[in-house]
Amino acid sequence: MTQLRPTPSRRVWGRIPRWAIVAIITVLGIALIGAGLVLSRSGGSTKAATPTPTCTPTPALGTTTPPTTAIRINVYNATARAGLARFTADKLAGRGFAIDTVANDPKQSTINGTAVVRYVSGTSSQARWVAAQVPNATLVKVSGVARLTTAKIDLVIGTKYSNLAPPADAAAAYAASAPTKPC
Repeated sequence: MTQLRPTPSRRVWGRIPRWAIVAIITVLGIALIGAGLVLSRSGGSTKAATPTPTCTPTPALGTTTPPTTAIRINVYNATARAGLARFTADKLAGRGFAIDTVANDPKQSTINGTAVVRYVSGTSSQARWVAAQVPNATLVKVSGVARLTTAKIDLVIGTKYSNLAPPADAAAAYAASAPTKPC
């Protein structure tokens, strides 16, 4: 007689424990979700870049020089070099500036730079033009009790002063000193 033996199962999954199958499916699911997240963040979708607006500050005031003949200047010497204020005032008059007082600095300031230009409110453009005549001059706005004597602008010559700037350099310095409008 022939004996029937049960045929061994050909199911592969039958030999693998169920907990292992669940673990494999879970790991694959997590891997797929992770890959999807990585792809979506790394440019999976192509959005157009938003352009960043740029701003170029523009001069708030014109760079055209003010009329020189309308500017009245006091020229003061704050150095020990005799005649420096008169020498400088004559050169400024030759450029068309109106000269009021020429003397030693009545405030007896010590100016270690080339010059200081003192000015009152409302004359900043004219003061910038005077300051442009002397390389590296410093602008100082005065108010209240410290008002100027006769003219509205004082040019106080300091110890490092040597000469006026050439007219072309003065015009360039004036244009460069123009305040700008913020963006």
